[in-house]
Amino acid sequence: MKKIVAIVLASSIAFSGASMVYANNVENKGETEKIIPISAPIKAMTPKSIFVGGKKIDLKDTMIYEKDGHTMIPLRWTLEALDYKVEWNDKLKKIDIQEGAKWTSISIGKDSYFFAKVAPMSLGIAPEIKEDRAYVSLTFLEEVLKVEYSVQGDNIIVQNANPTTHIDEANEKVDMKAVIKKVTYDDELKLKEIIVENVDQDSGTYDTAVVLIHEKTQMMKGNHGITTLEPGEKVELTFEEGPITMIYPVRIGAKVIRVVE
Repeated sequence: MKKIVAIVLASSIAFSGASMVYANNVENKGETEKIIPISAPIKAMTPKSIFVGGKKIDLKDTMIYEKDGHTMIPLRWTLEALDYKVEWNDKLKKIDIQEGAKWTSISIGKDSYFFAKVAPMSLGIAPEIKEDRAYVSLTFLEEVLKVEYSVQGDNIIVQNANPTTHIDEANEKVDMKAVIKKVTYDDELKLKEIIVENVDQDSGTYDTAVVLIHEKTQMMKGNHGITTLEPGEKVELTFEEGPITMIYPVRIGAKVIRVVE
């Protein structure tokens, strides 16, 4: 019995000693090596460019940067590309923004925004001045001005919501009701084609189609013209009259693409 106790005790001492050596090695190693946790979050890429209506904005002496979880964009160059008039009131430290009958005003350092008759709202961050230029959160476009955008890689794609395209709905024939499966842009970030899948067999003869988009294609959401489409959106399609590339899936030009709410 004494032999067994002695053996167990010796084993415990040996294990304890090995643990101390291992701990010392880890501590010494920690002094020279930086340990990065596997679960460390990866910071999202900050966009570098802004496109409005398919055209890249000249940011001139401004930039896009991140602050407190918000992407900050140069106010003047972005809004002027959307045909808004931007005026700085130096006395009140505020900026008046107007496009036709639409008007709003923002104050530097105040997280309070309104548009038309909508009650003031917060975006979680105030407009600010950086190197004599005004910056506002990217969310200002959609939440306040109701202008839609998407972030694709290091580019911000803004829809030009000002032009309104009128379509004679009485003469508009819906050739296919579908859901967008894939969106393809060209090198200038203009829509080139979409792959769609029929969701209503009574609305067309194709189960899948590659829909070609060109300058004359009218793209609508509600009563506004749009310049971008997203996978998963439901659309009603009116095809062009003319030759069809009869391969599978069929390739056909679009006359009208209307996003269904």
